[in-house]
Amino acid sequence: MRPFLSRLLPVFVIVGTIAAADFTGTWKLNPEKSKLGNRDISRGTLSIRQTGPDTFASALDYVTRSGEKRHDESVRICDGKPHPLPALDTSKPATAICQLGPGSTRKVVETKSDKVVAEMTSTLSPDGKVLTNVWKYEDGEIVFVFEKQ
Repeated sequence: MRPFLSRLLPVFVIVGTIAAADFTGTWKLNPEKSKLGNRDISRGTLSIRQTGPDTFASALDYVTRSGEKRHDESVRICDGKPHPLPALDTSKPATAICQLGPGSTRKVVETKSDKVVAEMTSTLSPDGKVLTNVWKYEDGEIVFVFEKQ
């Protein structure tokens, strides 16, 4: 019986880790807990859905402090490989590398002309109800705290 359990335990650990890292759903921005710096955001909703084995589509609908509504979309392929990003200046190629894990984390590194321009680390709370996205730029750090709806 013991050899059976020793082979089965790693499977439970892996499945538990995968289940804990569910970034999908609708998330409401909590501006009071966030550190938005000079970002012009008063409220927002982030929707994340899985569209493939390693692919996630995100839509951020937010309202500026002046009341203007905005919408941003992105697709992340979280396989640890570089993928092209749309770029305004095609002479400066932009890429993103997204990787899931360890645990309940996801990391995205964006580059332009082979230079890192942004890093984002997403972390789920142990209960899966809070998603924290920490964006690091050359000029500082922005923290978005979202609550699952």
